[in-house]
Amino acid sequence: MFQKPEEIIMAILAVLWVALNYYAAGIATAASLKYTFLISGCVLLWTIVSFWLWRSERILRLYPVLLGLFIGCWTFWLNYFAQGKTAADGSTIWYATGWFKLILVIVPIVANYAWLWRRQHQRKLLGK
Repeated sequence: MFQKPEEIIMAILAVLWVALNYYAAGIATAASLKYTFLISGCVLLWTIVSFWLWRSERILRLYPVLLGLFIGCWTFWLNYFAQGKTAADGSTIWYATGWFKLILVIVPIVANYAWLWRRQHQRKLLGK
């Protein structure tokens, strides 16, 4: 698996990335252990998938999706803030609903692909 030196370097950076996210989720934000592990577990899975896509050289086409999924990993943090809070009608707080989290994941994906399409369209118009 780790046949090239850059793969070893990327694996070390991936471990540091997961540790940094664990620190940010647990210690810096004072989230409970449950949400810290949810965020860290999702980031670990995201890091493994990103590493695999990088090794197979498919990451350039999918990095907007990876950005959206990374934001999705951190949406558990909103549940931590909504703990013990309910709206006036007894439902979940708006920022802890699944629809809001889905919007948080989809907006960066669509925005990045729109920006890439616009950039490619401008290059095509300029003849590059």
